[in-house]
Amino acid sequence: MQGKIFLNTRSGQQLKNGAYPLICELTANGQQKPFSLKMKFHIEDWDFNKQEPKKDKTRQFLIRKKKSLLDSLLLKALDDNSITINYIKSALNGKLELNETGKVDFINFGFELSKEKKEIVSSKGIKKEGNAESYITALNQLKKFKSQIDISEVDYNLLTEFKNQKLKLGNKKNTVAAYMRALRAIYNECTRRHKIKPEHNPFEGVFSGISVKKNRTKKRNLSAESIKLLESFEGNLVKGQQLAIDLFLLQFYFGGQDLTDIYHLEKKQLSKNGRVYFTRGKLDEGGYEFDLKIFNKTNILLNKFISRDNFLIPGRKDYTGYKNYRSRVNNNLDKTQKRYNEHIQLIESLTGKEYHKLELLPLGGKITTKVARHTFSTIANRKYIEPDLLRALMGHERDDVDTIYKDVYPEEERDKFHSEIIATSNIKLETKLVYQLEYFNEKNTRSWKYKYFDKQPSLKEITDQTTLKKYSQPRYFKKIYLLKKQ
Repeated sequence: MQGKIFLNTRSGQQLKNGAYPLICELTANGQQKPFSLKMKFHIEDWDFNKQEPKKDKTRQFLIRKKKSLLDSLLLKALDDNSITINYIKSALNGKLELNETGKVDFINFGFELSKEKKEIVSSKGIKKEGNAESYITALNQLKKFKSQIDISEVDYNLLTEFKNQKLKLGNKKNTVAAYMRALRAIYNECTRRHKIKPEHNPFEGVFSGISVKKNRTKKRNLSAESIKLLESFEGNLVKGQQLAIDLFLLQFYFGGQDLTDIYHLEKKQLSKNGRVYFTRGKLDEGGYEFDLKIFNKTNILLNKFISRDNFLIPGRKDYTGYKNYRSRVNNNLDKTQKRYNEHIQLIESLTGKEYHKLELLPLGGKITTKVARHTFSTIANRKYIEPDLLRALMGHERDDVDTIYKDVYPEEERDKFHSEIIATSNIKLETKLVYQLEYFNEKNTRSWKYKYFDKQPSLKEITDQTTLKKYSQPRYFKKIYLLKKQ
């Protein structure tokens, strides 16, 4: 990284009062990033040989200090990756809150760090704002508890008081634990950048009572039967709900990949030889790359998506755009699950038989995009797929193994077991035609009655004997596919 401080007299830079801005221009990886130092001078007051004011001794001293600080930071940046362009910008503009006494405003540092995080761009040119949002949320909560905190004040007692206050206010344990994780990350970065060596880890013991052991939480998953039911919805749902089901199935077919990996899938990742190439989103640059076969039913779903840019799925690719997209998908998954299960409950009450519902195992709950990954691994485990082979299909990398899984397991073998995991052709469904009749109940609100038929009904069968009104097929959910429980 290189940098210089100078008066920017380039074309178009002159201000309304005739002065020019003082800027710092940094160069890294062939890219220039200039930023203002919040000072301006007229040409006649500037010494271009020394790049400092001619007569203003106060500002001359300030600029010399900034130059000295810049030289020091550029030297440190040679072996310290934490000295980024944004870090230097904050330091030169006095936003790191480090004074001669060695004090650091922890909350201000956290907000500045959040700004840096928001500017981090992935290998696909997408801003990765997730950590920044969690930092800002935690800092806002801490600021309500105590508005100013020096880094030296961050200790076990302060953090425990903050934790207990949030719990008393009714915050869930998981929420408070998330605050603590964010504050810990900020604290670690702050001490690293400012070369502070604390005597004790202030977060040691703070998570007591709010952390949930991973093995205590049973992973929620769908059965293979539920996957078959989701596949049966094709052409039977409103657009948003069909999209949500398609995306969930794509996640499942692609080894349980996260929705973010599907949403940011680029067309170039789909090869002409019928394979898709992933780099796990959490590992990003330099991460573990793996490939999967695109089976016929996967390809049918992929062909539904049309976009004009390099991404497969259209939509805003910034963090906010993804968050909103994910929220809509999860809402539509929930609506579809509820609607299908309501129909099944009615059919069960009419027939006295039991049918499979769309329900999470083992304890129930809503279907979300997170369920696809657990579903893929659970179905694979029930088929006794070797753990290392499963890791290869799901894009896992193990620290104690140097060999790449895809080289250990030949493509043909991986494809064979991948096909077995996502296969549902052996599951046979029953079909019922759905007819509905709209009416107003005793509260004068719109309601519907339903009838279900194994074959096309007669006119008499779809006529309500009380009102003589005709039942009709709904626009969506015209058919219900069922699977009887054994």
